[in-house]
Amino acid sequence: MQIDELIAAEKYPNVAFLMQKFECSEATVLRAIETLRNDFGAEISYDRNRKGYYYAEPHFRLIASKMRYLVNTKILQV
Repeated sequence: MQIDELIAAEKYPNVAFLMQKFECSEATVLRAIETLRNDFGAEISYDRNRKGYYYAEPHFRLIASKMRYLVNTKILQV
């Protein structure tokens, strides 16, 4: 299961959980979240009450965004 899937499942994963799940550092988790935000347009927010991340746009899915990214990248290379 990827970070995207955990966030999309609305389970509000936090950095500590993601670090343990993927056996990586805090910096790696934060970089992955920033990549989702910056490169894929994911509107990821942090809920202070639930202490975890969620998609501000509930119907966001990485697959569609990834396809747009690949298409745009290909267009820019032409």
